[in-house]
Amino acid sequence: MFVMQLIAVVVGIGLISVFVKSLRQRDFKNSITAFAIFLGLCGLLGALDLRSSSVAPTSAANLPLSSSQEFIWIRNNQRLIAKRLKDPGSAKFGNDFVSYKSGAPVVCGTVNAKNSFGAYSGATRYIGAGETIGTYMEGEAKDFDDLWRKVCG
Repeated sequence: MFVMQLIAVVVGIGLISVFVKSLRQRDFKNSITAFAIFLGLCGLLGALDLRSSSVAPTSAANLPLSSSQEFIWIRNNQRLIAKRLKDPGSAKFGNDFVSYKSGAPVVCGTVNAKNSFGAYSGATRYIGAGETIGTYMEGEAKDFDDLWRKVCG
């Protein structure tokens, strides 16, 4: 990861020099292009950094998550849910959101996937709290409705 960041910094410095040189020569097309590539590189670095770090906060001081962290937290929990399905590739997620009612970020949403017969079985609610705490699907626990109301509702 460090090597990728180092390469990105070197490329970023090169893009900034192209940007400044283009501005001095009043070549606005090249300056805008260099600046756009630089912004894209910054966005890519930010995404790589978020993927490599845990997005689950370690304390209440880190709440709420940023929108990009929430997106990654949702995707991580969707992957955990999909692994448990008969046909993970058929999973269609919907109505996903991050709830903070429990004091920590918890993903609430629905999943629809193909069953053993190859047909979609209908949307099923799920609650995801990462690998450490776990994920729960409707129908797996008898108190799921109560848990959903307390955490998601």
